[in-house]
Amino acid sequence: MDLTWGHIKSNTCLIELRVHKLYSSFLNLRFLLTSHYSYCQFLKQRMEI
Repeated sequence: MDLTWGHIKSNTCLIELRVHKLYSSFLNLRFLLTSHYSYCQFLKQRMEI
């Protein structure tokens, strides 16, 4: 009983870690995309001037 519970707990921890990693990489990606987009907008504005 204790063995399976420990197994379930460690698996849950692993899944949570994976989800956290995915989420943080998603946030990083979003940040990169938004900064890239704003940089493009910034370049466009400079070109127009």
